[in-house]
Amino acid sequence: MTLEQANQWFRRAGAPLVLSARARSQDTLTRSLPFLLWTTLTFLLYSLAWQIFFDYTGFNLVNESLGSEQELQEDTFYLFFFLCLVSPLLVSTPITYIFWRLSKRLPRWGTNLIALLFIPFSALASSPVGLRWLAGADIVAEDTSYLEALVYTIIPLLIFFFGLDTFIWWLLNQTWYELTKLVSMVTKVLPTLMILVLFTFVNGDLWRVADSWSWLISWRVVSILGALSVLVIFATVLGETKKLLGSRKGDRLESYSLEDYQQAARNSGPEWEEALKKIDTQRLEKPAPLKTGEWYNLYSLPFFAQIIQAAIFGFLVFVFFIWFGNIAIPGATVASWLGHPVEAARIGNLTLPFSQVLVKVSMLLGGFAALNFVAQTSSDRSYAQEFLIPIIEEVRETVMMRNIYHARLKALEAEEQGLLEEILPKLRLRQGRKEKN
Repeated sequence: MTLEQANQWFRRAGAPLVLSARARSQDTLTRSLPFLLWTTLTFLLYSLAWQIFFDYTGFNLVNESLGSEQELQEDTFYLFFFLCLVSPLLVSTPITYIFWRLSKRLPRWGTNLIALLFIPFSALASSPVGLRWLAGADIVAEDTSYLEALVYTIIPLLIFFFGLDTFIWWLLNQTWYELTKLVSMVTKVLPTLMILVLFTFVNGDLWRVADSWSWLISWRVVSILGALSVLVIFATVLGETKKLLGSRKGDRLESYSLEDYQQAARNSGPEWEEALKKIDTQRLEKPAPLKTGEWYNLYSLPFFAQIIQAAIFGFLVFVFFIWFGNIAIPGATVASWLGHPVEAARIGNLTLPFSQVLVKVSMLLGGFAALNFVAQTSSDRSYAQEFLIPIIEEVRETVMMRNIYHARLKALEAEEQGLLEEILPKLRLRQGRKEKN
């Protein structure tokens, strides 16, 4: 296994901070090249599109009015505006992808050089300076300098350095994976929850309380339930990972047998099996303690995975009760509970086929469902075995691969040191002979 393959594996596993700072710094410019190219190209295309739009329509961004030279119908104006808004993205995205695929054929120094050339253009494109130029109007403070604009590119570079982009990609993959397990979640958790909340759902007192809430209060209540869910997840994951990762950074890691390493390497791919064979097993007996970044990175994997599960289940319950309430509870019944006609829910000018109070009640039950889900995972071992323990086992395999990775690095360093100790005396002897001559 090459170091590049190991780097890619840890990034796909959502653990970029397991990699050394040196390895991450070497890849930062290469991995940020698509972003730098995309922002630059999108900026140039938007500059062209807006210039055409402003010239053709005579639209003034500051006054939000059309000039006297061009009189367009409203639907034509908005269609033209939509095309100018979307077209640059539709063009720049595939071009960036093609260029990124072609750049993989270049050596690392070549991609790094191209990335360095694009940094100043990307800084301009993603800064208030570029926004003022792009809009053709003074909508940004005039004292914004180009040095300040560079900050808008340094921040993305730091994101790539710390691997937050790959962690976000892992979160998206994990969300998709949890969605594929939706049937298991529905069949195991939803019936139990229905027993708890079904009679509450048809209680008029709950509807009267929800009807008295404004939308702001409704969101505050849901936020409080969400915060309580996060606290339960934090305590549960910390307890489950205490033996694996320690209760804090620097604690001694869980020890594994050679058979454990072999099984984990087999699950992770043939490259890891090959790497394990090349390592002195004594190097695996005392793995190095986790650094700060490693500990938080590995702990965050089950933490965010459980948050995704709770959010999916809460949203599922929210949608279910909107559907169920719209069918099972007539509007006249709700009106008799509230003492006034129900008001239909609306999104802008669109009227939805259910009431606002039904949405508020469903929001409350969805937040409660998420809290109940994480509480059951914390207290019921069967729930934990179904939803949390598999993620903990993935983290355990990642920790074992991390130990193999560091042992392999130490072995390579020892080989390099031995090679230097062998070559240096010969070089000194040769240098001494030259000086004598």
